[in-house]
Amino acid sequence: MSFKVQVEKQLNIKTWNIILIDSLNEWWEDEHWKMQWKHSQGLEIYIQFLIDPMDASKIWEVIAKKELNNNEIISSLSMSKRKFDIKLKEFIYQIEEFRKNGKKT
Repeated sequence: MSFKVQVEKQLNIKTWNIILIDSLNEWWEDEHWKMQWKHSQGLEIYIQFLIDPMDASKIWEVIAKKELNNNEIISSLSMSKRKFDIKLKEFIYQIEEFRKNGKKT
């Protein structure tokens, strides 16, 4: 299962839905997802897939942000192979804490 599918599956479990898949057409971004929480149409976040600067064929990091053009990161997921499942759980946990508290923990 690809890492994007795993990220999407875990977000869907927490009732986040993808409402847009797009790209900034920048060398450093593969794509981004605009996500909406199922129980509040006003609650949206962005998931960005950033390209590895040393190998453009790989994703280096996945980040969650409240606004696409803002540098404030809600959560970040390093794409090194070690402990991906643990890092994914922490990534989702931080997004859920943001949802509950309305701010980064």
